[in-house]
Amino acid sequence: MNNEIESLIGLFSTLPTIGKKTATRIVLDLIAKNKDSIPKFVQSLNDTYQVIKSCEICNNIDSTSPCHICTSEKKDKNIICVVENIEDLWVIEKGNMFNGQYHILGGTLSAVKGVGPDDLNISSLTKRLNKNLEIILALSSSLDGQTTSLFLSDMLSDKVMKITKLGYGIPLGSEIGYLDEGTINAAFEARKIL
Repeated sequence: MNNEIESLIGLFSTLPTIGKKTATRIVLDLIAKNKDSIPKFVQSLNDTYQVIKSCEICNNIDSTSPCHICTSEKKDKNIICVVENIEDLWVIEKGNMFNGQYHILGGTLSAVKGVGPDDLNISSLTKRLNKNLEIILALSSSLDGQTTSLFLSDMLSDKVMKITKLGYGIPLGSEIGYLDEGTINAAFEARKIL
């Protein structure tokens, strides 16, 4: 195998859920069967790279900052749904089940992984707070997600009107990004005050 192909396989295998075997299949498929699509693929990646920005308010990615969600007049500015990552925001937004704004933490607290409050987008969340605000904690039901929910609940309880978390429908240990829209909708409907 030549160095260029090996390097490309290495790059693909750095992506989430793609190991070396899957990366090899992707690269071989692109080269052997879809060679004509490679320039389009490269151009699309480059175009995306050139225009993508991180939203200065919620940390979403979009071609503008603030993003289209934060600037939408249709969104309720008195409710902020706190999620772990961009994928979680997109899953919730795609389901049309929530009409407020979002805040992406960029992960969860984790003693095992050495992730503390300063490693997450918590300070930017606190700058958005007011007494008329409801915070919905839409974090994974893993131990780290629950720990983060409790930490945020304690930290924010005297700064906002109400803090809720998603209710039933989300199995213990699951991640929001892997759930179907119906399950997430049921969890939003059954959210609980903390």
